[in-house]
Amino acid sequence: MIYSGVDEVGYGALAGRMLAVAVSLPINLPRKRLTEFWPMSSVKDSKKTTAPQRERLRTDLTGFLIEQGAGVGVGEADAEFINFHGYSAARNKVLLDAALNATLGDGFADACLIVDGNVALEGFPFEQILEPKADGRFFVVAAASCLAKILRDDMMIELAVRYPEYGFDVNKGYGTPAHIKALLDFGLTPEHRKIPCRTALRKQGQTARPAFGRTRAQERKRQLRSMLVTK
Repeated sequence: MIYSGVDEVGYGALAGRMLAVAVSLPINLPRKRLTEFWPMSSVKDSKKTTAPQRERLRTDLTGFLIEQGAGVGVGEADAEFINFHGYSAARNKVLLDAALNATLGDGFADACLIVDGNVALEGFPFEQILEPKADGRFFVVAAASCLAKILRDDMMIELAVRYPEYGFDVNKGYGTPAHIKALLDFGLTPEHRKIPCRTALRKQGQTARPAFGRTRAQERKRQLRSMLVTK
């Protein structure tokens, strides 16, 4: 039996994409031995690794998967998709896209998919095993979790260049006090998820500003100031 593992990151963030990675490992092991198969002892649940550890894994884990001929798939949902379709649909989309890419797309048809959680993926055509906390027990899921975290962190660092006020390179889009203060000061960008942002702001006793994005907001203020000065 060929096993695939899939996991998502960014579900609870206020900004940025929700992203999933799936890993198919072409090593025929019985299920009971998967929990013992840790060819890289440093590969574990991404939430239990530090940023420097994940950076070392970027090279080591990728090299190992290439050597083993593993299949890797990625699925993404941006803030616009999440705002329109909701979290459940977004989660199913990213996990399903990643799983299909790592199985059908990479030639691992009929792979048994280990899903981190207790909700089955709608639309996946092969066997699924639902395993809560699978990212801490199964190598294929832990590998997927680490890769997903690395890829999403890269995306948030890129967003930090476009929106420096929000500290995305530090908070990775999650609701830190500094991030929420930036929302109060500058409003929502197109990368923000409206419902959790407004919930976070209400907890601060405030109302969210219109979600037209920082760039347009600042441009309006600049134009108004310019008009007043010239007159």
